[in-house]
Amino acid sequence: MLANQTAGIFNVDITIYNVQITAISETVLSILGLLGIILLPRLQKALRTASRH
Repeated sequence: MLANQTAGIFNVDITIYNVQITAISETVLSILGLLGIILLPRLQKALRTASRH
């Protein structure tokens, strides 16, 4: 969505690339999640609670 809005500022139509952009974004987020760079908010809260005890 951010990419569409940014492209709209410059009058560029990138809607034809939406499927590829979505697939790449999901892949990158999945990899980051597997590496532990992105954690779910519940998991973060559980880890903080566990580290206090």
